Amino acid sequence: MTLLLASYAQTILAEPEQLALYSYGVTKKQLVLVHYTKGLLIATIGTLPFYLPALMASYRSPSIWAILLPTLLISGIFYLLPFAFRLRSTQFVGLLKN
Repeated sequence: MTLLLASYAQTILAEPEQLALYSYGVTKKQLVLVHYTKGLLIATIGTLPFYLPALMASYRSPSIWAILLPTLLISGIFYLLPFAFRLRSTQFVGLLKN
């Protein structure tokens, strides 16, 4: 939930930058990939203190990886959601036409 709120605030602040990148030829898929990667990095850094002791204790255990990887992937998707909705909105297209 925190990632969703952070992404919403970041999406609003970075809208002029995203419009400029899009007008210079960056595709929507590239913008989505950058935003997803940013969310993935934030989720990784944010959850590292919780998972690091378990990873250090049993680095060969597949159970910790079965929990860690889906958590990070889903966190990246949650960070991406507000940006994806704004990218598909008519307001974004209207700002792009101006």
